Amino acid sequence: MGERYKRQIRKEINSCYSTAFKQVYTAIEAKMESANFFQRFRIAMRYLLKKSFMDFF
Repeated sequence: MGERYKRQIRKEINSCYSTAFKQVYTAIEAKMESANFFQRFRIAMRYLLKKSFMDFF
């Protein structure tokens, strides 16, 4: 494969990662805005201890 083709593939993969991260961030932000203090605290502790985005959904 040529370098240009490889570069295009890397660019597309990075774009997909960026899009996925933005979607997760938006979902977490919306959940945090609608939650009260104790719910936000619980969400924050869950993230700090497990480091898994799937826990938010």
